[in-house]
Amino acid sequence: DGVLVASVAGSVLGWSDVGVVASTTYGYEVRARDAAGNVSGPGVAAPVTTPPVSGVSTVTFVADADAYVAQNSANSSFGAATTLLSDGSPAMRTYLRFAVSGVSGTVTAAKVRLWVVDPTSNAPQLFGTTTGWSEPTLTWNNQPGAVGSVLSDLGSVSTGTWIEYPVTTVVTGNGTYAFVLMPQSSNGLDVSS
Repeated sequence: DGVLVASVAGSVLGWSDVGVVASTTYGYEVRARDAAGNVSGPGVAAPVTTPPVSGVSTVTFVADADAYVAQNSANSSFGAATTLLSDGSPAMRTYLRFAVSGVSGTVTAAKVRLWVVDPTSNAPQLFGTTTGWSEPTLTWNNQPGAVGSVLSDLGSVSTGTWIEYPVTTVVTGNGTYAFVLMPQSSNGLDVSS
């Protein structure tokens, strides 16, 4: 459209146009100015097509195993439950495991996303845990412990909302990842399985 996009000194041998849009073709013409200020006619237009934005995608993984454990039913398995519970009194913890595959490139954001069916004024903290547990056999007596420091901590959460625990620090690519929700209060959190 004949708009001047840059004027550079004679010693400059290259230039980058940073004001372009992905997947768009532009035409560039060069005009030269000599020491006396004379300007040449335009050179042959050089068409350039910018590349598309690549490598950015969102992938969703459903938990391949989820269960909760309850201290007051220490030998019982709740792997078939449709609601997952985390509470300080009576003591209950929720376990989640994800098999992440087909991811290429750098993971820039990862979140555990849960649907709240019963609110809490102080949501449980999310920790990593080991992956060797089984949904139908997990109990209070054989549950794995939390591994490392807290990954995420939310405050008050409401019924009928999605909550998201950031886990980018541990989910770095393909692999199996497991998490445990550790309650902080007797005002428990219930989420859909």
